[in-house]
This record gives sequence, C-alpha cells and structure tokens, in this order.
Amino acid sequence: MTDTVPAQTLPTGDQAVEPPPRAHVPPPAGQRARKPPPALKGTDPLDEDFATRVRGAVWSIRQDYREAFRGLWVNTLAGSTMTPRALRYLMLKVSAHDVRSPLIRPGVEIVGSHLSVGPGAAIARGTYFEALAPISVGHSTHIGPQVLVLTSVHPVDAAGHVSRQAELRGVTIGSKCFIGARSVICPGVTIGDGVVIGANSTVVKDCLEPGVYAGSPARLRRSFTPSD
Repeated sequence: MTDTVPAQTLPTGDQAVEPPPRAHVPPPAGQRARKPPPALKGTDPLDEDFATRVRGAVWSIRQDYREAFRGLWVNTLAGSTMTPRALRYLMLKVSAHDVRSPLIRPGVEIVGSHLSVGPGAAIARGTYFEALAPISVGHSTHIGPQVLVLTSVHPVDAAGHVSRQAELRGVTIGSKCFIGARSVICPGVTIGDGVVIGANSTVVKDCLEPGVYAGSPARLRRSFTPSD
C-alpha cells in the first residue's frame, strides 16, 4: 500500500480570505520583541493596496538586514570550514541560541533565533534549522547530514488557496535520538527519547515510542526492547 500524508483540518469559507493570525513566539531572554509583519489578506500579493505593499516592503528590508547580520555571525563565520570546532562552539554560545554542545560541524544553517541544543548532541554538515519557532534538540542526539527541521507552515483551504501568513509550530527532538541523513522534520512534531529516524524519512506526526521510524510519512517499523 502506498503511504499517504494524513489529511489536515483546513479552514473553509471566508477563512481563505482572512488567514489565521501568526503564532506568537516570545523573544529569547535579553532580546527586544520584534515588530510583527503587516497583516496579509488573501493569497495573491497583487490584491494588496499600495500602502500595504509599502509597509510590507519596509518590513522585509528590515527583516532581511537582521537575518543578514545574524547569518553572518552564526552561518558564515561560525559555520565556516575554516573555523575550529572549539571557536565555533564559543561563537554559538554568545549568539541568540542555547547551544551546549561543541559537536556541531561546519555548514549547519540556522534561520531565526530559537534553537536549543543539549550537551553531547552532534549535528552533521548541511543540517538546516528553521528556528523561527522553538526547536529543542536533547542531549546525546545525533542528527545526520542535510536534515531539514522546519517550523513554519502555510495552511491550505478546501478550495486550494495557500495562506500567505505562515503559522509557526515548534519542534522537539528528544535525547539519545538518531536522525538519518536527509530526513525532513515537519512543523509541530515531537520525537521522543531514544527514537531512530531512518534516512530520507518525512516525519509529519509525533514519534514517541522508542523504535525505528522510516518512510514518507515516517511510521514505526520496529520497536525497541531492553536488550536493544
């Protein structure tokens, strides 16, 4: 039987025109709250009036500069292959993120400012964290190359209209997990302690029971016993 992604509850009727409000994510300790983007209506940017377009352009420019400066420190400098691991660890420690492990390889890309990495966690090259909402990685967890951890979703209504306003949903990855290469961890997912995710899997719902999950969508393939 072919695997299918489970259907989600979608807005109907007028909700296609008035998308749900953006989820509030509190800023990290010591940081000022950022001004939210202008309210968006509908699914086509050409439907916006001129004033809304101007406000959106100004907000986008400010956002781009903030991301550029943050990315320069976290991704370009700390994430460089020329940066020793110990120095990368210190640079991430003084960033907006809560990083408590030096086992982060070069080439890891972090967007946003809500990433927490526990002691002993190892992050391989090419991993992408969309830390616009909180992402928590437990201690002693290993994340393979080119894994995508996402936190934003654009709801689709029954008529096929995609909301331009993203909803943010945090991701929790427990302790002593193993996430295989090129897996995709979707917004809002919780992965329990001791879970193994097979390579190239798409995790669309919680994986709480210790065991091996694989496929697209990922399903429990083998449960662990104490002897494992």
